[in-house]
Amino acid sequence: KYGRVIKVSENQSATSEEAYSHGDCIGMLFLNSPILQELEEKIEIIFIDVVDDDVSSLVAAMKIALEEKVDVVSISLGTYEDNSDLWNITQKLINNGTIVLSSSGSDATSQYLYPASYEGVISVTCVDANMRYMMFNNANDAISISVPGEKVQIDREGGVIEKTGSSASCAI
Repeated sequence: KYGRVIKVSENQSATSEEAYSHGDCIGMLFLNSPILQELEEKIEIIFIDVVDDDVSSLVAAMKIALEEKVDVVSISLGTYEDNSDLWNITQKLINNGTIVLSSSGSDATSQYLYPASYEGVISVTCVDANMRYMMFNNANDAISISVPGEKVQIDREGGVIEKTGSSASCAI
C-alpha cells in the first residue's frame, strides 16, 4: 500500500520471528502513524530491510537510501562501533539534504550509539507516557529529542504486541 521493500541481505540464521519481532514491528508502527495516514497519497515509503546484524549491512542500506534520493531516513538500530564507512554514508545523506533520525539505544549506557551520535543526526530517546526518562535509555550529550516509547501497541497478525524503547520512539 505504501511502498516497496528492499532487502539488503539474506541471513539464514535469523528466524522469521526474530526478524518480525523488531524490524517488521517498527515498520508497522511507522506505517500506523497518524501523520502518515494523512499523507499516504502524497508520499512513497521505502523499507530497506537490514537482515544481518553488522555495520556493513547498515551501510549498504544507507547507500540504497542515498541512491533512492530519500528525504527522510529513520533508523531503529545502531552499533557502538564508530565506523568510518558508516560516518561517510551518514554525512553524504545529510549533505544531500536527507533528514536522518536514529534511535539512541536502550542499553542503559553512556556509550555513543552510531549513527545516532554523529553530528547532524537527530538522535531519538524514549520517555514514558508522563514524559519521564526511562532508566534503560542510553544517556549522553548526542541525544536530540525525547519521544514517548513505552508500551507502544502494534497490531500484527495474531494480535497486538507491545514495544518499548528508543526504536519505537524513533518510528513514532
